[in-house]
Amino acid sequence: MSTPRIHFRGNERFPHGSPTLRRFLLDTTDVRLVEGPVESGKTVGCIGALYKAMCEMPRCLDGIRRSRWLIVRPTYSELETTVRRDWIDWFNQDLYGKMTETEPFTQTMRFLDVEAEIVMMSFKDASEASIKRLKSTQFTGAWVNECQFAPLRLIVEIIDRTGRYPRKVDCPEYDRRKFAVLDNNAPFTRDHWLLYMRGDTPIPDDMPPDQAMAYKTPHNWKFFKQPPAVFEKKDAAGNLVGYELNPRAENLQNMGEAPYSNLGGKARDQIDRDYRNIATADRSGAPRYPDFSRDLHVSDKELTPYDGAAVQIGVDPGGSPGFTIGQSLDGRVYIYHSEEMPNTETLDLARRIKDVLNKRFPFHRQTGISVTGDPVGGWGSLNTKKTTKDIFAAEGLPYDVPAQKDQPGLRMSTGREVMRQMVRGSPKLVIDGQHCRHLIAALDGGMQMKPDGTLDKKSLYANCGESFEYWLWGAGEAKEILARPEGSRRAPIQTIPKNSSAFTAGKRWSRPSARVH
Repeated sequence: MSTPRIHFRGNERFPHGSPTLRRFLLDTTDVRLVEGPVESGKTVGCIGALYKAMCEMPRCLDGIRRSRWLIVRPTYSELETTVRRDWIDWFNQDLYGKMTETEPFTQTMRFLDVEAEIVMMSFKDASEASIKRLKSTQFTGAWVNECQFAPLRLIVEIIDRTGRYPRKVDCPEYDRRKFAVLDNNAPFTRDHWLLYMRGDTPIPDDMPPDQAMAYKTPHNWKFFKQPPAVFEKKDAAGNLVGYELNPRAENLQNMGEAPYSNLGGKARDQIDRDYRNIATADRSGAPRYPDFSRDLHVSDKELTPYDGAAVQIGVDPGGSPGFTIGQSLDGRVYIYHSEEMPNTETLDLARRIKDVLNKRFPFHRQTGISVTGDPVGGWGSLNTKKTTKDIFAAEGLPYDVPAQKDQPGLRMSTGREVMRQMVRGSPKLVIDGQHCRHLIAALDGGMQMKPDGTLDKKSLYANCGESFEYWLWGAGEAKEILARPEGSRRAPIQTIPKNSSAFTAGKRWSRPSARVH
């Protein structure tokens, strides 16, 4: 019986095929993760890693190299149309054994002295039901395809089920080490667990210690990253005019005469993720803030609050409340801290706000604070009849409302207007990139609109984003967009046209000082 050879054909530049995937295949680290553009050979690389591992298994007492492998994607339809099809292309069913047509897809491969069970299962989340299904399984190793869609807890549980087959009594030489290979394109958010564990995104100082500990890279994990497939082309003014092929992109030899040439019709965020290895929020829907730009509005350094002005707080109370803390200084809006707190009662929300105030804004006792929140304010304690305003007042936080009735349309238009404004050549809105990760994710495409023009409350960090809107309303920005007060002494404000190259050139502004001199 002939056996497949996992071989990456080379070209003049890379005579031995993909350099990254060769290193990935030959590495012996227990858990290996590879990121790269679409069509860069990652799937075949992972297939090769499993094949190599099953061939290198020690022989059991009966002389057979036994193993059992789990292959995971979020849904069975994805498994069937992608991984299952690729797998049987490499391992002919007439030679290696039939793969079942029913779920989970299974195959027992037999060739030479190798006997390997393949089990393809779908897991889309880390729910109790998913974890329960995993707890009853035992595998030699696993492959998680497109792991950017899987939560970290699920990944960890999958890895924990490896190194368990075959039994030590049947295969004394098997060391029962963990084994997993994972592949992915760039994630949809810059606070994704992949980026924390790989070190691309620093773990925020304000993240709870138990959560931060989960993002520290284990010693037996290793990350590999392929080069981007394309580069951006810009004109003299910095405007994006197209894309050009990266000559060092891998797997070009297997992609025809014009690889990566058909990018027409694809949105910039999709090209960034799928072809340039850049984590970018999905803007395929209708983002609430289409003019938000990380390059323009987010400082990559920690901002220093001004200790001579009042601290302003915006709150969106509820089952998963959010809050935003900032200051209005010299015509600009500085946002220093913002969080969303899932499944948190109002009392715990108030105490968390106080904790942040005491740590980062100790001067608030002298300058004062203001708290602006949802006019409904009906969310309070699950065990008492106290309202948000009552609970905040008891904690020393003066909760106020900007109007008798909420105006979501006004809140949204206020936020959009602030994002388009410049003050003395720099953006009016300045957000601390170290302490506002939830808010940044919300504004950067996370907050999505429904077809009826209302906010989808299930979208990413929607409550945190709305707390920012209440902050702007409470700070007077809603009035600012309706009518400029006569004789106003605010700093001169310049409105940026929506199609301005300032939004598309990717040019970072010089960080203005948060202090008033």
